[in-house]
Amino acid sequence: MSFYNNEELPFVKKCEGIILDAKYSNKITLFRFLNKREIEILHSLKDDTIIYIDSCGDEYKRAIVAPFEIKPEFKTILLKLNYNKKYLTPNHRMILGSLMSLGIERNTIGDIYITTSNDVYFYATKEIEPYLISELRVIAHQAVELEETSSIDGEIKRDIKTKDAFVASLRLDLICAQIFNLSRSEAQELIKNKDCKVNQRIIDNTSYELHEHDVISLKGYGRGSIEAVGGISKSGKIFVNLAKMI
Repeated sequence: MSFYNNEELPFVKKCEGIILDAKYSNKITLFRFLNKREIEILHSLKDDTIIYIDSCGDEYKRAIVAPFEIKPEFKTILLKLNYNKKYLTPNHRMILGSLMSLGIERNTIGDIYITTSNDVYFYATKEIEPYLISELRVIAHQAVELEETSSIDGEIKRDIKTKDAFVASLRLDLICAQIFNLSRSEAQELIKNKDCKVNQRIIDNTSYELHEHDVISLKGYGRGSIEAVGGISKSGKIFVNLAKMI
């Protein structure tokens, strides 16, 4: 169990129960959307069962645990948000906040995409489609409506701000301070308070060593990543290109 954080143990126990149901009761279980860390945990526990992972989205996917080979039905839908672009400029936080205000659970919504032409798409569980279409009528005081679609039309927008920096090491506290414009002591306090995730896993060790392409989430500050790690300066510092989602 040392592989898992204490905060992850309820999900671990849930997965263990589902895997036992598959193994001894031939039960097939369809998960709601799981993040990458949850999928990693599920794979680590799978035993003799078969796990199918949905191909939708990049960060959030549905999974099926089965005792034998099946033709998986993930019941995932892609919805497009229609609205007057003259009066509304959407962002991820706005869309997710509006969805959560309907009283649904986060794991019923998958990845949210906004294209360069400001078209909004998101994945959802088929089970809540009627409710979403019926209830999501207004965002930021502007009328909206949803329709089911089969594909995303257009180039996905990446709302990020990048910066180059030289750092003494790839310690978590140093990189957090750089990405989120914090002092090192502020970053350390947040990490120790378990407000930091690396690749969706809670990390409370301030000296945790990061790697290229790691994604860091800091509660109240958003998300960032190490886009690239370069060479070492004459003074021994490491060049990094960092990104913050805006």
